[in-house]
Amino acid sequence: MSDTVRGSFLDAVRRDLSKPLPKGVGWAQTLGSLVLFGLLVQILTGILLAIYYSPSVDTAYESIRFIEERVPAGALIRGLHYWGASLVVVAVMLHALRTFLWGAYKKPRRVLWASGLLLSAVILGFGFTGYLLPWDLKAFFATRVGIRIAESLPLIGAFAGRLLSGGEDVGQLTLTRFYALHVLVLPGALLCLAGLHLALIRFHGPTPPWKPVGASGDAGQPFHPHQVLRDSVVALIAACLVVAVALLAGAPLEPKADPTDAGYVPRPEWYFYPLFQIQKFFPGSLEFVGTALIPGAVFLVLLLLPWIDRNKERCLRRRPLSIAAAAAGAAGFLALTLMAVVEDRGMTPEGTVAEEPSADSEGILKDREARIGEGVASADRTQLILEGKVLYDSLRCGLCHADPVDEEAPGIPPTLAFEGSRARESWLLAYLQKPHPMRYAKENVRPRVRMPDHYLAPGEAERIAAFLSTRRDTVLVPAYTMTVPESDSLRSEGARIFDEYACNGCHTVSGAGGAVGPDLTHAASRLQLDYIAAILRDPKGVIPRNPMTNYRLWDEELDALVAHLKTLR
Repeated sequence: MSDTVRGSFLDAVRRDLSKPLPKGVGWAQTLGSLVLFGLLVQILTGILLAIYYSPSVDTAYESIRFIEERVPAGALIRGLHYWGASLVVVAVMLHALRTFLWGAYKKPRRVLWASGLLLSAVILGFGFTGYLLPWDLKAFFATRVGIRIAESLPLIGAFAGRLLSGGEDVGQLTLTRFYALHVLVLPGALLCLAGLHLALIRFHGPTPPWKPVGASGDAGQPFHPHQVLRDSVVALIAACLVVAVALLAGAPLEPKADPTDAGYVPRPEWYFYPLFQIQKFFPGSLEFVGTALIPGAVFLVLLLLPWIDRNKERCLRRRPLSIAAAAAGAAGFLALTLMAVVEDRGMTPEGTVAEEPSADSEGILKDREARIGEGVASADRTQLILEGKVLYDSLRCGLCHADPVDEEAPGIPPTLAFEGSRARESWLLAYLQKPHPMRYAKENVRPRVRMPDHYLAPGEAERIAAFLSTRRDTVLVPAYTMTVPESDSLRSEGARIFDEYACNGCHTVSGAGGAVGPDLTHAASRLQLDYIAAILRDPKGVIPRNPMTNYRLWDEELDALVAHLKTLR
């Protein structure tokens, strides 16, 4: 670029920036710039998230957890993207409201208004397609509700639902399509509409506040530096607010999506609350009235508003009908949102208070046992086990855990061929949801191992635990019964034998001891008594190549050690 061309370009930019704005333009006109700032934040953070995100039902949730836990500043980036979306929606709403109150939608800015309204629809589309991507419970069930709303559309409902879901239910094709919409289709539409909107703003300029259509306002301050400073201050305040919320609250992430979780109550993002709530007033065959007819009519009226409203006045006092309609619309929006928020406080569709999913695995098992005792869950238990087998195979657990017992295997990772004879189901359930190291490495004795966290949903962990509990071997792990009555003296004798044989030279108990064998701190909560007795009686007979010494215990010694280990909970 020659110096002459460069100089001409810079002169044109200076003239444009120093062009005077209509008198009265000020802080209220910074909302458009706030929307633009929010979109830039969303684009930047979205690109950073896309680098690590994996759009697969098998890995989407895990990739989000990886971003949150492993990527430097990943939790902050995701928080900025999540709360930045709400910032953009709020800014768009306020900008549209300001445009309406100022009468800036009137001729000659009709197309400018229409492009802004279409741009708002695209932004809401980002919100709808975006909250499926984490593949947590909210993502799955809220998207299912959204697709059901699309299916209620007259004439095209079945096609629209099928187009969004890609199948009979929310699954891999749904996630792929929503991801494509979120990162390809909607960004393209956003760039086109935003470019058109900015070009029209540049062509028409700001609306002279409160002047009738056709009247020109008096010249006010130049855009630079006065309005640029206002825009910068508003953007800075918004940035500080979003960063603070992202740091303090982060982005929510519920348990991994579990299609079988019948007790989950789906809720959308707050800006979809009115649409979510209004459909409840039109049940059954009238559902399309709340999901399509009323929202569609409202959007169409807003889109055609510049052509419907022929009043040339922009002053609020001279537009009573328009202001009354706007007030009624805003009141309706707030009322529907408030109603949805009140209902969102833990109420299930049946009208009972929904409890938070409990991480207490014992409680889950007791609830299931109670249902089985009532004679209503035997079929459920069978189905649970079958589904656990499917999950076990899909996660390829057998690739690491030798099955059946391999005579040459070192026993790490352990075989799961008789896990039901070894581990308590309640412990399996808790461990699968949050794996932790069971053995700690000692050079040339045991390899470094750690169970990977598959980020299982509670329902998934429950199914796998139920399946593993059926895997028993009564030959390797026979039923055990003490030969002498259990007593305090027997437990004390067991503690003495434990010390005499220097068991803590290989096993850790309450943070003290060796690092060759597994930690025995909570052995009684983790292991079945039959297994404890079997491994003490014949270590290598249960696990080939087990480095544990066979002390050839007498029955009384075995009973005493079992009694002592039962106290380690």
